[in-house]
Amino acid sequence: MNVLAMVREEFNVDADRIYLTGHSMGGAGTFFLGSRHADIWAAIAPVAPAAFAMTDNRAEILGRLDEAGVPVMVVRSEEHTSELQSQFRISYAVFCLKKK
Repeated sequence: MNVLAMVREEFNVDADRIYLTGHSMGGAGTFFLGSRHADIWAAIAPVAPAAFAMTDNRAEILGRLDEAGVPVMVVRSEEHTSELQSQFRISYAVFCLKKK
């Protein structure tokens, strides 16, 4: 968050177009930071968020995003998608990567 603050101070940043994404552990961090600072993001896009399904407070994290109206696009492998969809009842897009 310190780097974001530095960039916003140094450059002309459109506050309505700040997006957050991350892959694997960064994907889990995307959920965490996205919910913790939901007022900042135009949208978040966690990619293959590692360990997120094992987090006990995942409903709370997603609830904060939903309450703030933050669009969420989750990219997961096909084998993990149904698990994610069945655990969370909020609106988000899930893109699946299928194996050939």
